[in-house]
Amino acid sequence: MKLIQRKGRAPRIVGSFGAGIAVAALLLAAGQNSVSSANTGGVGLSVKVVVPANPATSDPPVIDVPIVIPNDVPISQVTFTIDLSGFEPYSYVEIYVRSEPVLLASGFADATGQFTATVDVPDNLPPGDHSITVANTLADGSFQEVRLAQFNVSQSGTVGEAENPVVDGVLSLEVPANAAAQFATPNLVNNRSVTLGTVGAFAVVDDRSLSTPGWTLAVNVAPFVLTGDASKTFAASYLGLSPLLVAQTSTSSGVQLGTALTAGSASYPAVFAEAAPGVGIGRTALNGDLTLKPPAQHTAGAYTSTMTLTLTSK
Repeated sequence: MKLIQRKGRAPRIVGSFGAGIAVAALLLAAGQNSVSSANTGGVGLSVKVVVPANPATSDPPVIDVPIVIPNDVPISQVTFTIDLSGFEPYSYVEIYVRSEPVLLASGFADATGQFTATVDVPDNLPPGDHSITVANTLADGSFQEVRLAQFNVSQSGTVGEAENPVVDGVLSLEVPANAAAQFATPNLVNNRSVTLGTVGAFAVVDDRSLSTPGWTLAVNVAPFVLTGDASKTFAASYLGLSPLLVAQTSTSSGVQLGTALTAGSASYPAVFAEAAPGVGIGRTALNGDLTLKPPAQHTAGAYTSTMTLTLTSK
């Protein structure tokens, strides 16, 4: 963020930054740093977006040994083993074949949260695609059902690859190329410079409709450093942030916004928004109100800071 004094002002401002801050933009770019346009006398921010390469790896249960359903054999001869972990210790586990649910195996996870079962596929399954799922109650009491495998039963009763497999989606951050924060002209409030702005529209897109593990979007802001003199700084706490949900363009439900942070006492890192397991599927359109209220006495000049958004799976 750059605070640049207008020509003709004294090099040190006492009491406020005055009206020497012009409008600038905050650009968001997924997966990389992006810096705002350098308007003369402008205010700039940069944002880094981090998306995990495989956000589903931490979701229970974990398949310890790959499930192998042999192809081109009669369904009456199909037997396979399922080794799973990541359950609540001693919790009850059920394994089904679907679409019409048929219970294949059930029992309790052991003290380490592991469960193993050898199952036979029913020989009366109708032709078409089917799936193997596991159901379990998690540590927080929530119910989860996860698809483990998919296969097809042919008209002749043999097993093969699913013809129309259902694939879980991914978690991603949707940032328009022209997304930009806009800052208004600052005003003096109680002899302090206050500048208002908005982060700019962006969205979390969660297409993981099968696993539905939930997600967290965190925000962090680095201290503001004077260009050319790194000894002159002021804390990120002077930047206030109020997360906003843009309901008109959102399709998700159950998302919780983080607590608004007050300029002058903001504490980073903080939660921008989050979705608990089972909710937040779809598009969550977000924005945020910004309030910049620098220290009353500080060396005038151009200051820079980086805001970082980190999107992770629960």
